[in-house]
Amino acid sequence: MSVRRSERKPSKMDVQTKAAELAKYTIDNALKESIVPKRDRWALGNRLVDTALEMATRIDSANTLRLDSIEEASQRRLEQRMALAATFRMMTLIHTARAITHFEERIHKHWTELVSEEQELLRGWMDSDRRRSKANAD
Repeated sequence: MSVRRSERKPSKMDVQTKAAELAKYTIDNALKESIVPKRDRWALGNRLVDTALEMATRIDSANTLRLDSIEEASQRRLEQRMALAATFRMMTLIHTARAITHFEERIHKHWTELVSEEQELLRGWMDSDRRRSKANAD
């Protein structure tokens, strides 16, 4: 028997799935002429794509590291922080692209919502790791 969608709890690794979705959305939009014209592609479009891919790959890397090793836990935390920093860079790049190219408000709104959702998921994952590490230390 399956759980109704409205009653499901978020999966711990929704952060990974949503990161891949955000990367795909970014690639699709940053390479569209109507959103990032060719004249701005090098300065904005490519940086948006690179940042989205960096965020997603850092999340994937962090997920491969274990918390029961001090070195791996430290590296995992660093990868998570770097992924979170990439989301803030993405937000800046999206706002800058909107100001320069004036693409549609609905695209801007959806894109920034995706980034905000990813930030929340990342923070939740980091908090969960912190609680697990603390519980293991006790």
